[in-house]
Amino acid sequence: MSSYLFSDFFGRMIIKSRFIQRFYSYQLAVTVAYFRICLVPLFFIVNLPRPKEQVLPLIHNDIFSFILVAIFSLTGGMNLTVIFVRAQDNILSVQEIHKISNFISIMCTVGCTVSSFVAIPISLIVKDE
Repeated sequence: MSSYLFSDFFGRMIIKSRFIQRFYSYQLAVTVAYFRICLVPLFFIVNLPRPKEQVLPLIHNDIFSFILVAIFSLTGGMNLTVIFVRAQDNILSVQEIHKISNFISIMCTVGCTVSSFVAIPISLIVKDE
């Protein structure tokens, strides 16, 4: 948990540097988002407790788990910061900026809520019996 929190914080701070901001475009943010989606199946092959008859986990290394969580949270912190900061670049009126900020906040909340509800059935399927 602490590796996730530290990496998320570090991802949010690293994106504040002008050097990184020059290279971090919308296309790169979308690419990083797709990369994060590709990371999700890797969480299933790390050393989670499973019944003996299952093939998984394929990787029995704790370091890989920490690195995977760190990469996932680092890219999440970077992308979230870029989306919140750069979504308002082309908006001129203050009212539109407030509307867009509220919309992004609502979408992040909805995304967390939906993913939590999706995680419940998955955890019941994966659960040891």
